[in-house]
Amino acid sequence: KVENNLAEGTLPGEVYVSEPLGANTILTLKTGNAIWKVKLEGLHQFQVGQNIWVRMPTEALHFFTKDTKQRINLEANYERS
Repeated sequence: KVENNLAEGTLPGEVYVSEPLGANTILTLKTGNAIWKVKLEGLHQFQVGQNIWVRMPTEALHFFTKDTKQRINLEANYERS
């Protein structure tokens, strides 16, 4: 879910690219030096440079290493600590 204002439990991002893709919208966002993607159901219009806040369920998050592009298994890392 996208918010236009800061709300509890949201992550900020600046719209870098907004791509309509079939029945969905793919956003590429920038936060500091990080670039990340969000898939939204439905078609939405955003302007490049627009600041938004995204609320995401943690089970829908996926992280990848910068060097190898391999997915990081957070559950395995959490169980080891």
